[in-house]
Amino acid sequence: PFSSVYAGSKAFNRQFSRALSAEYHADQLDVLCVEPGFVESNMTKMKPSLICCTARECVESSLKNIGQIEAIPHWKHQIMYYFSALFQI
Repeated sequence: PFSSVYAGSKAFNRQFSRALSAEYHADQLDVLCVEPGFVESNMTKMKPSLICCTARECVESSLKNIGQIEAIPHWKHQIMYYFSALFQI
């Protein structure tokens, strides 16, 4: 609730990245849609924890996924996405 514009923007970015990846595949241009979970930032006001990584950890993990179309970058985020899908949170 109260984050519909944010959620809609994330959905747009995912679909836009898929489309760009398909359009520019022949030109060997990589498009990576990074789908992080919680990241320590001024916006989130969160501190690193079991489910929240630092910005540096997020970036380093994201760069390891170059060549893919989509990436859930950090293992902390992967666990969070797994449980949210499992319990449909």
